[in-house]
Amino acid sequence: MKFRTTLFALLLLAASCSKPAEPGVHPEAGTLRVTVGSGPRLDIAADTRTALGDDGTTVRWCDGDEIALWALDGAGAEAFSALPFSLWHYNASFGDARFRGDIPQLEAGEYTYLAVSPRPAAVEGTRAAYEIPAVQSGAFDGACDVMVATPVTAQALVEGDNSDAVRFDFAHKVHVLKIRFAENRLAEPVTRLEIAFPQPVAGRLTVDAADAQAAPELTDGSNTLTLRFPEPLEITSESQPVVYAVIAPVDIPADGRITLTAYGAGSQSKPATLEGRLFAEGHTTPLALHIPEADKVYTTLRLHLENTGEETLGERIDSFTLSTDIEGVLFDNGTQSRTFAVTGAGDYDLPFEHFPEALQGQTLTVAYESENALLYRTVTLPATLNEGQVNEVATPLSVPYLLEESFDNVPGFDYNAGNSTSATSSGSSTAKQLSEYGMTEGWSGARCGVEAGKAMRICCRNEYAGSFGIYVHGTYHGRVDSPALTGIRDGKSPNIRITFNYAFNRACNTGGTNQPYLAFGVTDDENRNTVGTSSPGSEYYTWNITGALLTDLMGELSGSFDNIPLGGESAPLRVEGAVNTQRLVWEVYMKDKETGSGFTRNTMSNNWVYIDNIRVSIDK
Repeated sequence: MKFRTTLFALLLLAASCSKPAEPGVHPEAGTLRVTVGSGPRLDIAADTRTALGDDGTTVRWCDGDEIALWALDGAGAEAFSALPFSLWHYNASFGDARFRGDIPQLEAGEYTYLAVSPRPAAVEGTRAAYEIPAVQSGAFDGACDVMVATPVTAQALVEGDNSDAVRFDFAHKVHVLKIRFAENRLAEPVTRLEIAFPQPVAGRLTVDAADAQAAPELTDGSNTLTLRFPEPLEITSESQPVVYAVIAPVDIPADGRITLTAYGAGSQSKPATLEGRLFAEGHTTPLALHIPEADKVYTTLRLHLENTGEETLGERIDSFTLSTDIEGVLFDNGTQSRTFAVTGAGDYDLPFEHFPEALQGQTLTVAYESENALLYRTVTLPATLNEGQVNEVATPLSVPYLLEESFDNVPGFDYNAGNSTSATSSGSSTAKQLSEYGMTEGWSGARCGVEAGKAMRICCRNEYAGSFGIYVHGTYHGRVDSPALTGIRDGKSPNIRITFNYAFNRACNTGGTNQPYLAFGVTDDENRNTVGTSSPGSEYYTWNITGALLTDLMGELSGSFDNIPLGGESAPLRVEGAVNTQRLVWEVYMKDKETGSGFTRNTMSNNWVYIDNIRVSIDK
């Protein structure tokens, strides 16, 4: 393995980032919109935040870059702290960058201005904290390119351009490894590279905006850095891909060995070694890596993640975890649980050093984790696994909705949802757990039913009977409750988005056409039963959901199990601050009594609402 160390170039690339960004909205009253300047960015990013030169060290500012700005008055007190400033203009020819942001009005006088780049994850005084992840993709992430500017002393910032008076010069506070794959004796594409250091190199990196020369501090550190590539790297004499890794600066003695181990889908290389040395801040170390031959051959499960959650759950998952409780089965990390950081949809490989015969045809639990959700599903493995080979799992992993029910897999049942209209038959007001009818655990309902594979029907019974001036009215609501939204993480309360299709219909022995209504809301009340009563007062002709009523719906009496046209994606409903103890409620009721004529009156009706395609996601 050959290596050398060079300073980050202070060169500028021409072009694509030389136009001004679009002007923003004018700041609120009492604030100023000001611009400050900078020299070239010392960066090494690609793809999104900054652009990388062919030499691997030349860098430039680019649209989307942000810095954080402090102002300290003459007594050292903060006039403002870590305010965001966005790149507004970049002139590659002259090495001039300008950043714009909003600040409070400053009193006249002299101030010391501090800046860091990018915006920090956390701030305490002038100390700014960033995360250097232990798992990276091999492409440079600008969020890891931590820089601190030399403080600038100038007069109070004024509305408009202050770039001549306040112009920052930034210094890198991280080290970058530039790794070229010169040879691959593993004999298969490389899916990841693990670099083990004798000292921590990733974790929480804290810098002091007031002291550009101060060494950064690393806490919660990891000695191992993993580059997990979105696509396997094909390495040939003609194609020698280059990847990047950001680490905290560290001084490793010459006798402190660094090992680099490459992994393919089915094998692991012998480790390549590198002598310890100084990995200084503001420097890059180019490495030519010659991957040794295979040390271990694995049996690999290849799982395909077909989505990352944006279109279903409503937010991108950060990771998914596979787990098993089958005795004797261990994953490649030596445990029965393996977590994958999600870099996108695609293939994820799970290698086994020892042939996992006991897993053949079994299921693994899959936990999908996002900022606000933790959802559990299962995946079934192939009935036969081929030892020492890559085994494709046919069923793809798919991030689910927070809650979804289409009734496609529910057998038909009727729990007082289709009562005869010819006689008094109020049915039971007691809710049942609908799992006894084949629905997912947690669903409950009264006066409801499903036509197999189609939809849910909920019934409100309405009655009017009597003679010679003595008449009795009765209304008996139908209701269905979803399981609790347990996929929401404890302590989280995201806004959620709910869609479902619905339709109305009714049958009446006298041909009455009163309108049934659907009340929909959320509740965490334990009572799931419906109302059944005789001679009700007007208060019974309303919904009874204990909780928040989201909407009160009505529609034409043309619905059926095969015709449910209303609602859906075109009419989403929203709940702000949902928690995992809440559930969704659909309640069918009547606002009007049945009527009749003559001395003897006997009017009976069943009033139905059909619901289908229930989908709940996090509303970003």
